[in-house]
Amino acid sequence: MQDIKDGTIYQEIVVQPEDRLSIVVTDPKLKKKSTDTVEVGKKGDIVYLTFGEFKVEGMTLIEVSEMIKKVKEGKEGLKDITVTTEFENFKIAVWGEVNHKGTYSFSDNGVTIPDAIKRAGDQTIYGREDNVLIMRKVKVKGKGKGKEEEKIEYHYVDLNSPALKLSPVYQLKHNDVVFVSRINKGIIIQPKDILSITVSSRDPNLAISFNKPMVSYQAGSTSASSSYSQRILGYLVDIDGKIDFPILGPLKVKGLTREELSDMIKQQLITKDLLKDPIVTTEIMNFKITVLGEVRSPGVFELRDDKITLLEALGRAGDLTIYGRRDNVLVTREENGEIIYFHVDLRSSNLTQSPAFYLRQNDVIYVSPNKTQTARTEINENKSMSILLSLASFLMSLIVIISNISK
Repeated sequence: MQDIKDGTIYQEIVVQPEDRLSIVVTDPKLKKKSTDTVEVGKKGDIVYLTFGEFKVEGMTLIEVSEMIKKVKEGKEGLKDITVTTEFENFKIAVWGEVNHKGTYSFSDNGVTIPDAIKRAGDQTIYGREDNVLIMRKVKVKGKGKGKEEEKIEYHYVDLNSPALKLSPVYQLKHNDVVFVSRINKGIIIQPKDILSITVSSRDPNLAISFNKPMVSYQAGSTSASSSYSQRILGYLVDIDGKIDFPILGPLKVKGLTREELSDMIKQQLITKDLLKDPIVTTEIMNFKITVLGEVRSPGVFELRDDKITLLEALGRAGDLTIYGRRDNVLVTREENGEIIYFHVDLRSSNLTQSPAFYLRQNDVIYVSPNKTQTARTEINENKSMSILLSLASFLMSLIVIISNISK
C-alpha cells in the first residue's frame, strides 16, 4: 500500500537485508548515551546486544526504535529512555515510471538524480523526462521553544534542462524519494477491462470473422412492455493483460491506449494479408469512476472520455458542497494489484502535475468533510447515543415496575 500526499507519493524508506543501522539509546536520568551498529542479515534479522535476534526487514526506522525501546524497558527495567535509529548506508527510493521500482543502497553520498534513475533500470517508455519529482524530508522550526518538526519538500525537475545541475536537489540526499511521472496518453487498458473491438471494411463479409456477435438483452422489468437492446460482446482482459482475438490469437493489450490497440490490430490484419483496408475501433465498456463524500450528487459514473480529469469528475458529481475540503481530496486507485492513495489539494499550483489529475478506470474519489461538518456529525451521533441510553433506561425502569406489580 502506498500513501500519496498532495497528489504525489512519499513512501517511508524501510529496512532491508544487508543494511547497516546505528541504534542510539539515551537515558536522561543516568545522563548516559550508548551507540551500537548492527548489520541486517540476509534473512532480515539483527542481533542486538545480548537480547537475541529481531526481525526488522520491512520496518521503518521509527518502528525499529520503538521495538528496541520496548526490549530495553522490558529487559532492563529502564524508563523514559529515548531510542533513535539511523541508516549508516546511503539510501534512495525510486518510484513511478521506472523499470525496477524500489529502494536502493549506495556506498557513498555522491548520488545524482540520473544515477538513481539508472540504478532503477531507467525510465519506462511512458516516463516523463520533463517532470521528475524529488521529495525530501527537512526539519523546520516547530511549535514551542527549541522544537523541530519534519516536513516534505517537493521539487520538480526537467532532466533535459541545461540548468539541471544547478538544482538544489540534483545531488540527492539520504532518504530522498525520486518519482518519475507518467506521460498522459489517455486511458490505458488494464486487466479486468472489458473491450469492445469493432473491425469494418469496404467488404463487410470479410470483416465478419473479426467481430463478436451482437446480443440482445432486456432493459427494465420482465413485463410485456419491457424493451430489448442490443450490444456487442466484449473481450475481457485477463490477469496477464491479454485478450484472445479471432484469427490473430492472444494479444498483449495491457498498458495500451484504445488508439494504440486499434493501430496494432489494424497493422496485423494488413501485414498478414487478412484485410486490405481495415478500420478498427476500440472502446472500454466498463470504464467508470466513483465519487463519494462531500459532493452534491455522489455516485458511480460511467464514462467514455479518454481524458477525464479530477476536476471534471467532481463537476459531474455536482461539485463540492460547502462542507467539502478542497485541500484534502482522496483518490484511491488500484495499480498492478496494489492500492494507492492520492491526497490531492485542489488549490495547489502543482495540481495538473499530480499523477491523480487524470483519472483512470475504477478510480474512487472521496471529498473529506471540513471541521464544521465533522463537528455536526459528532453532535448528531452524541444526540442519537443519548436518546438510545434514555430509551434503555426507560425500558429498564418499566421492567422493574412491571416486575413489582407482578409480585
